[in-house]
Amino acid sequence: MTSPAEDKAELYSYLITHYQQVLTMTQSSTILADKVLQLKGLLRQLSSDFDEQFWMRVGQRHVEKSQ
Repeated sequence: MTSPAEDKAELYSYLITHYQQVLTMTQSSTILADKVLQLKGLLRQLSSDFDEQFWMRVGQRHVEKSQ
């Protein structure tokens, strides 16, 4: 990480591409869990489309791909 903006971008990218893995990692890292919650909050402020239904669809997409 070279800047907070880059950290947010990388975390967003990882959430979109590896959502279930990130959720698993948050179980053992309170720092990561806090970052995920903060990023989800920021995204929700930008657009109401980033609601829990959005994240459920992202998570489901990864489950379907792995089957």
